[in-house]
Amino acid sequence: MSTLNEILLLVHLLGMAAIVGGFLAVLKAPRAIPAMVWGARLQLLSGLAMSASPSRSTGRSTTRGSR
Repeated sequence: MSTLNEILLLVHLLGMAAIVGGFLAVLKAPRAIPAMVWGARLQLLSGLAMSASPSRSTGRSTTRGSR
């Protein structure tokens, strides 16, 4: 795993922690707080960046009919 992927994974996990931590903080009266919204944004952006990262691609086509 490259350093970039490790950093993106760490950011992705921090986003998850913000969502879960925000949820646990408002458990008695559920509502969206800014920490949860920013955590979701971090997850979305870091997930997209991880999937688009060149070190994650194998160079092979994964479609069924290709050879």
